[in-house]
Amino acid sequence: MRLLLIILTCAALASCATSTAPQTEVTHANPQALTPLKRFKLIAPEPVLSNPTAFPTSYPQLASILSEQLQQRGYQQAEPAQINVYYWLAVQGQALEFKVDQAPPSQLGAYQAIHRLQDETGTLRVRLTDQAGDVLWQGTSKTGLSPANYSAELIKQATLALTAQIPASAAP
Repeated sequence: MRLLLIILTCAALASCATSTAPQTEVTHANPQALTPLKRFKLIAPEPVLSNPTAFPTSYPQLASILSEQLQQRGYQQAEPAQINVYYWLAVQGQALEFKVDQAPPSQLGAYQAIHRLQDETGTLRVRLTDQAGDVLWQGTSKTGLSPANYSAELIKQATLALTAQIPASAAP
């Protein structure tokens, strides 16, 4: 009987656990046009976007991870570039409010549970275009960015999950 109670408790706890895996979606893919190309250039988001970028300190990390992952997929960061890689991170915030008489949620602690908190979700977008501006591949990856001290790791996981969807280069 105790074993059944332990198993049921573990199953209940597992079903309540939240997944931090990013949700990726490829919105446009043209592997026939992308795979023969090899050289790429990262395009910083600041000159392209009209609004100030969210998490500006994350962009050097994003550029580094994108470059590394594309190189692992057979692409090479070199001039003259055949592929322009555009990337940007959009952040959406939502206020969370907890009543004092409710039990605090996990990872927040009792002190923070009586305050108004901000829950942030990040959407990383990556677009690969040729020199004519035609989209060769485009995808998004959504992930939570809360709590703030885990946001760098969560952005990294979202970037890795998204770049894994890019077709590998077949160019010699």
